Amino acid sequence: MKILVAQLNLVIGDLAGNFAKIKETITKAKNHNEDTVVFPELALTGYPPNDLLLRKGFVDEQLSYLEEVKRLTTESDLHVFIGAVTKNDGVGKPLRNAALVFSRGVEIFRYHKQLLPTYNVFDENRYFEAGSADQNNVLTVLRDNGKHWQVGVLICEDCWNDEAICDVPLYPTNPVKKTFREGFKANDSSNPCSTPISEVSVERMFKGDPNIVITLNASPSDIGKHNLRYQMYTALSKKYKAAFVYANSVGAQDALIFDGHSFMVEGDHIYYAKGFEEHLWSIFIDGGKPHAPLHPPICVREHLIFEHLKLGIRDYVRKNGFSQVVVGSSGGIDSAVVLMLAVEALGPQNVFAITMPSKFSSAGSVDDSVELCDMLGIKLYTRPIVNDVLLSIEEYKKAFGEDPKRIMIENMQARQRGRVLMEFSNQTGALVLSTGNKSEMSVGYCTIYGDMCGGLSVIADLYKMEVYALAKWYNDQKGESIIPKNIVDKAPSAELWEGQKDTDSLPPYPVLDALLKLYLERDLLNRKEVEEATAAIENMSLKEIKRILSMTDRAEFKRQQAAPVLRVHKRAFGFGRTLPITQRYAVSYENVL
Repeated sequence: MKILVAQLNLVIGDLAGNFAKIKETITKAKNHNEDTVVFPELALTGYPPNDLLLRKGFVDEQLSYLEEVKRLTTESDLHVFIGAVTKNDGVGKPLRNAALVFSRGVEIFRYHKQLLPTYNVFDENRYFEAGSADQNNVLTVLRDNGKHWQVGVLICEDCWNDEAICDVPLYPTNPVKKTFREGFKANDSSNPCSTPISEVSVERMFKGDPNIVITLNASPSDIGKHNLRYQMYTALSKKYKAAFVYANSVGAQDALIFDGHSFMVEGDHIYYAKGFEEHLWSIFIDGGKPHAPLHPPICVREHLIFEHLKLGIRDYVRKNGFSQVVVGSSGGIDSAVVLMLAVEALGPQNVFAITMPSKFSSAGSVDDSVELCDMLGIKLYTRPIVNDVLLSIEEYKKAFGEDPKRIMIENMQARQRGRVLMEFSNQTGALVLSTGNKSEMSVGYCTIYGDMCGGLSVIADLYKMEVYALAKWYNDQKGESIIPKNIVDKAPSAELWEGQKDTDSLPPYPVLDALLKLYLERDLLNRKEVEEATAAIENMSLKEIKRILSMTDRAEFKRQQAAPVLRVHKRAFGFGRTLPITQRYAVSYENVL
């Protein structure tokens, strides 16, 4: 069997554009004599379509394109597996998340997703009715050579609830186990399917269990997610003695980044597709081992972060109709890393920087911005804000009869800079990229309508020390200090007052980052990560811990007005962490320790 995995970068709601990609892929599959082509989950609508599903005519239009996909298989033995929205004719919610199989112009198979995630970034239960646990999800495929293939079909979350991979199941149903009917174990010598995977075809044909399972996925990524998938599916393959093909989407949709990394696993053998790019990946399975081009996955953490954010910027800009971006260049590490990522994503000709010195800006910060932009090959504009701030101070005195406080003057500078960036955006059409990191966003060390303004928060899911690590890794890869050494080495400062340093208000960033990790995502960290973070804060007083975490809670109103945050960690601000702004629950800060 020859399987073409269509790892496509789809656009939510672009039914015509997504269909065009699907049509082109089916044509290529026919020309290369593929037996099967597998598209991702909800391929026509893109994932997640969210409340587009509620718009009148949207689902019907998608169904009409689905009919066109079916017609493309006329007079062809090609089997097309595709994820789509279908209507529910029974009780419950009106829609289903489905996998369909077309061949020779006929729908020969339909399966409804059983496990509908409603946690973290997912909200499928809002729209779809779950498929029955009793539905058949095994398709028999007969090839011209007389070879029978028993093909199991599952959709994404369906595979995440097996005892082989989770200690405490989240759902009462285990679709993988149901797929194999008996739920047999690999060490059961009485079971004919305990023989090597490549030798079980005949037995499985009579038993009804599949010798290959195809899963359609739209799995958003976080750092290391692809390795977790490899481990999980390896465990499933070993337990059930079957090969698993994992077809995933790629590309960014708002804050979510889909990394691709489609693969096939057969026992201990894993065959990898590319990550972070579209890939038509062909697998040939015969009586022996499968054959497929190998694309070893990225293992270095900083490299993964780099690819996540580069793809996130490129797709957000492109899919939302922009072509250029602008960044306020402070001469600090955060704006430097955002500028670097923007150049890598869009090219230097599409990136602008503006340095906006105030009375408190050091000459070194301006010089560092000049050097950085020279190294990146981008246009740097200089727009001082000294006179703007002085005028604002004077106008405030005239209007309200008193001198502005220090905090007001500090924020006044940030808002003047935000105004300059938005004016440039209005004039040129360039999208403003926000430069705040996760540490600052957590504790509210940022100015709403100032440095928080913009259309996309690029590094707001990176802790401060991760920003430094990414800069150092990038320079190492380039073999020179593209991001100037002085930017990497200098003490961080907002430069909103004479001699100001971040550590005047905050603990050192290694300590702050560790505390925030424990507070924001402790339940998602592994044991080693918890131990390292706990050790990093062991010298903090309980009073200081309470102060920082209280700052984090009070800043919720700022975060809910921030630009979309590109997701890197398991729990990012926005999709993955929703708290009420108005609430009075007294947190037991001792539990963080």
